[in-house]
Amino acid sequence: MNNIGFALIGVPFAVLFGAASVSAMSARVFPRWIIWVGFLIVALNVVKLFTVFTRSGGFAPGGDLSIVPVVPIWVWTIAVGILMIRGIKSPTASS
Repeated sequence: MNNIGFALIGVPFAVLFGAASVSAMSARVFPRWIIWVGFLIVALNVVKLFTVFTRSGGFAPGGDLSIVPVVPIWVWTIAVGILMIRGIKSPTASS
């Protein structure tokens, strides 16, 4: 059950990062590379759903390659956190 749960958690992650990437793309608040990392996260988590059917090997739930979809999530979260702490640099209006 734990392995299946780990594989199925990819659906909410795909929806979350897909919505955040589309929103960031339309608002143009983050650099393009962060948006593309978000779309990479979506793709990897959708592919992770198919690991439910694999019983052994690296692609099986809990296998050696099961960490691959998690690493871009760490990169995206840390990068967005840093950008949000630094703030958006907008030009100031002179009076």
